Amino acid sequence: MRAFLSGIIFVILSITTICAQEVTAQRLFFEGDTLRRAYRFEEAIEVYREAMIVSSDTLFKNRAEFNTILCENGLNMLQYAVDLKTLGSAKIPRESFYLYLNLDPYSFWALPPEGLFQEISEDYPVFVSPIHQTVIFTGRPTGSQNLSLYISHQASDSLWSYPILMESTINSTGNECYPILSADGQTLWFASDGHYGMGGFDLYVSYFNKESETWSQAQNMGFPFSSVGHDLAFMSAPDGLSAYIVSDRGGDGLSLNLYKVEYELNPERHDWRDRQDLPLLAQLYLAPQDDAEELVDEDATSTTPQSGLDNYTMLVQSAKKIRDEVTAFEKKLAGSRDVYARLFQDEDRLALASRIEDEELMLMDLREKYRLAGVAVQRVEMEFLNSGIIPSIEIVPTHQPEPDAIAAPFVPLPGRLGSLDAFLFAAPMVMEDPIDISFRVEKLSQIIPQEVLPDYLFYRIQLSVSSAPEKPSTFKGICPVFETQTSTGKYLYAAGQFDNHAEASRALTQIQRLGLRGALIIAYYQGKSVTVATARQLETTVAKITYRLSLGSYPRGLPETLSIAVKEISNKDLARISGEGGAKYVVGPFNTMQEAQAVQRALNELGFEGIFIEIINP
Repeated sequence: MRAFLSGIIFVILSITTICAQEVTAQRLFFEGDTLRRAYRFEEAIEVYREAMIVSSDTLFKNRAEFNTILCENGLNMLQYAVDLKTLGSAKIPRESFYLYLNLDPYSFWALPPEGLFQEISEDYPVFVSPIHQTVIFTGRPTGSQNLSLYISHQASDSLWSYPILMESTINSTGNECYPILSADGQTLWFASDGHYGMGGFDLYVSYFNKESETWSQAQNMGFPFSSVGHDLAFMSAPDGLSAYIVSDRGGDGLSLNLYKVEYELNPERHDWRDRQDLPLLAQLYLAPQDDAEELVDEDATSTTPQSGLDNYTMLVQSAKKIRDEVTAFEKKLAGSRDVYARLFQDEDRLALASRIEDEELMLMDLREKYRLAGVAVQRVEMEFLNSGIIPSIEIVPTHQPEPDAIAAPFVPLPGRLGSLDAFLFAAPMVMEDPIDISFRVEKLSQIIPQEVLPDYLFYRIQLSVSSAPEKPSTFKGICPVFETQTSTGKYLYAAGQFDNHAEASRALTQIQRLGLRGALIIAYYQGKSVTVATARQLETTVAKITYRLSLGSYPRGLPETLSIAVKEISNKDLARISGEGGAKYVVGPFNTMQEAQAVQRALNELGFEGIFIEIINP
């Protein structure tokens, strides 16, 4: 009994110890997350690794290991940081933020109509560029919960191609969304949490190669374009000198931040791994004019007391100016609300309500700027206190610019949502699994089970008859090899499908040279085996089979590009026929398999896929 109680106590103590270890591991994990979000990546890595040592939970270890990789990515990205100058920022609604990126007059955003395509997500906007004949959708591939980008191109004046998945250089095993094309159509920006990044959604760029007609491997735009938060969209302005970033960094959870920044195509990069003010830099703080470097340069506040005091004076002036702007804007907003309360006409109230909403967003932006300015002032004051310097609180008057020299406030306005109602998209191509019956020798034989024999006249080369199924390696790479079960339960293996005895004889010679000396010609007619002699007699009396190419199913009409290609390559008839599987387009007839294969190869070389050969029974 004592031993039993001792065992129970041991189990209880073990469970208690394990639970305590997991609690410690979770605490360390959250501490690591806090450090990572503060861009203290090296410290976060150490804490994550300690959490992995403490925990015995495999899933938890994997999470900590993944976050360690994010921190390592962050350190690497900080080696090539860009010194962005922020020109303005504003709070914008989270649910419709993309409408504030309607800057390119030749593109627009639209929401996909319900049931447009099976793969397309109706929760994400579609980027439409009619001038570049391109539509980019966000959707989920069949069987996947992750988002990927799909692309459609204009095939004719009235028809757009069915959206297809973009290349693996764009799509990852994670999520991709909010695609935006540049004004020239050669650059694609998008958000992803599946490519190389520092956590959350980062911003990526890919370039179109005109020669290969492919998109380059997506590249992270780097810090501070990308942050540890969710960075959802990037768009270059039409002037090519500025750009816009949408992010939730420093957000309130209800809205997003829209930043206007200076933009260079090939900006100068800096190693900022040792910077102590990375969280402030990541906020894309709107610095006072001409003093952005003093705000972020550690040496600028420590070279001489006077340079530090000058910088401090400028920061205090900036904070005071923003505070006065906040006070003035609060009074203005209060006045607008008072007027709204006294209005009676619904139209007037609606118009003023829209303006009040915009003013509230601008006030939120100003308050955020004032908070960040206060952080910058406090940071310099702490440095002074550490150095034994007591800064003067006297505000030195500064030169006020002329009214026409004052920069206009950044007040973004949403654009209009476009529509895809007038766009006609091709239906998905019906992809059947055709059997290539042309006789050939490859690296490994292809065995095709066949239960029902065609009813026309044809020849095959019998390879073997066995009591058990054979392996593909038995037949020396011969393709195709048809497997038929005889009435006695044995397995008959025969190669090829030939229209006449002469073709079968040539194939027999080739097979015997491969070492299959026991091979022989056999024949079939009306789904039954017949002697070779009978088959040779029937060759002169039975109508010969012909062939045609099946192009696929297009309920809304064959794409003009494919129609033109068919007419240029072949003089055969192009027709739309109906069958059990629905309507489809075919080309033919061809008298021989070789003729059909030649046209099939030519169309494939032009990029048209899913085209296969069908046999037309006589």
